[in-house]
Formats: sequence, C-alpha cells, structure tokens
Amino acid sequence: MLKKIIVALAFVMVVALTGCSSDTQLTLEDLAKEKNLSVGELNTDYLLNHQYKHDDGTFMSINITDIKVEKEIVLEKTTLHQSIVLASTETMDRAKKMINDALFFEVYTDKGRKGNLDIRMYLRETEDGKSDIILNCEKFDMTLFDYLVLGPAEEAQNERLVFAIPH
Repeated sequence: MLKKIIVALAFVMVVALTGCSSDTQLTLEDLAKEKNLSVGELNTDYLLNHQYKHDDGTFMSINITDIKVEKEIVLEKTTLHQSIVLASTETMDRAKKMINDALFFEVYTDKGRKGNLDIRMYLRETEDGKSDIILNCEKFDMTLFDYLVLGPAEEAQNERLVFAIPH
C-alpha cells in the first residue's frame, strides 16, 4: 500500500513539473525569447552584476566550460544523486564567494515550466585547481530538466543566461 502511495505521489510530481497540457517542446532559443533571457555560450566570460566583487576588489565573472548531468557524486561528507554539474574556470575560493554572494540558478523543462525546487549548491575541486559547481535537490531528480538559467550576468537580458543541459 505504501509503495502505491509513493508511486502515485511521484507521478503527480512529474505531471505537475512537466505539464501534460502542452505537447509543444521549446528549443533553447524559444525559451530564451519566452522568458526574456539571453542564450549563454560555454567558454565565455560573463561579468556578474557590477555590485559583486571578490575580496581583492575585482569584479566577479563566471565562465562555464561544460555542463553535464551525473547520476551519483560522492563528496567528503555526502553522496549526491541526479545532479547537474557546471565546470567553471574559477578557483574554489572564488567560486564559493560567487555562490555565497551573487549567483542564482533556475531550471526549466522543455515545456517552459520552471522547477520550483530547493536547489542546493556544492563545490568540488578539479585536478587542475578549478571548480565544479554541483546543483542538487535531495527530493527531485535534477537530470529531468532541460535548461539551466543563471545570473546575475551584466550582459544578459534581465541579467539571466540560459544554457541547454545535455542528456
């Protein structure tokens, strides 16, 4: 009985998230136009809103070199499931400061529905001294989303950039 209730609740969450009312799938450009976003490009420096600075006084910027989904990530004190990983050119300290002071993230389905989730952000240092920004939600599979929005980026419409999440 409990298993049937859990399955039913999971189905309701998926239906509510993806919106069965429309069969129209939005492309990255469609979503950008509909939500007044700018399409982001990998390997491009984006200056964050000029009010945000690092401790050394330099303006914060972000450069995402890759976006991927990972089914399981083992960190020092926790294991994450179904996460979105952004490879960044920033060091751990600078990425941590951006996450704490400035960056925000949103996720969307290919139907244009925003995921109203409690997105948690984690950092992982890469072999070359850069950082991965890991987006995770304990209660939902982040890999079901198709588009990632981040900001506040100075050059972007509404200070928000949208990227496709490869599956």
